[in-house]
Amino acid sequence: MPSQNDHNKPGALQYIRTIYLSLAAIIGLTCFIIGASGAVKLVINVWYPVNNYAPVTMPYEQSGCEVSWSPDGKQQIVHTPQEVADCNAKIELQNQQQQQNDFNRQLSESVSLTLVGLPIWLLHFWLIQLDWKKARKKV
Repeated sequence: MPSQNDHNKPGALQYIRTIYLSLAAIIGLTCFIIGASGAVKLVINVWYPVNNYAPVTMPYEQSGCEVSWSPDGKQQIVHTPQEVADCNAKIELQNQQQQQNDFNRQLSESVSLTLVGLPIWLLHFWLIQLDWKKARKKV
């Protein structure tokens, strides 16, 4: 003879299943929204670049490329105009590479969040809808 607790188990399991599916759907949707909004932000920033950083000001009249110190730190070395130009070109190249690396990192994060979040959300929301349809048929 079944006990009173045996009749409650299917309802409790269904309740836990509904909570799990709802949480998974919310997490998937959140990942998808964050990834999609990041991708949109990147696309807009490519078309209309915005510099969010304050300009770097040098506290001294001479830049790091024009003057350096000897290894012992006692003597100041003044570089030739060609050395200064080479140093500035190297710094500019490093800045461009850093910007490209930042863009690639942000793009990969946005695309991965979008590609992972969308299927998770769709699958779990579809399962929730199936449960709703089954519940309506029983009533």
